[in-house]
Amino acid sequence: LKYGAFGGSVTLASRVEAATKRMGVPILITGSTREKLDAGFATRRLCRVKGVGMDPPVHIHELSPSAVSAEWMADREAYERALDLFERGKLSEACRALFLLTERQAWSPDGPSLRLAARAFEAMSKGSTDFDPVVDLDFN
Repeated sequence: LKYGAFGGSVTLASRVEAATKRMGVPILITGSTREKLDAGFATRRLCRVKGVGMDPPVHIHELSPSAVSAEWMADREAYERALDLFERGKLSEACRALFLLTERQAWSPDGPSLRLAARAFEAMSKGSTDFDPVVDLDFN
């Protein structure tokens, strides 16, 4: 006999854990987990993700593993503003905001900022009317 955990929560946890490498951050949590944290935990909303067994799409957040600086907080706010523009389909404005953010981070660019900028530029270049801001974890 074999024993093991299975179900929607286990699938979601596995997907979120696997996404840490793809997103370039050490710790990811879901939006529902973030809602349970007190204000002492610094987080940054990275995107919404979807995949098999994830309906509806789930918000994922980076959980800062240590005390954060004023610079980190400013970068978080700039990133989240750019993400909001991206999700609303305002791609050129999102690109502009991300350019300013990554320019400020010139010596150590932030992985999620670079990935979001790449997604925004790609969506602009396709000129697609069926733009979907949700990251599909089943598609590489």
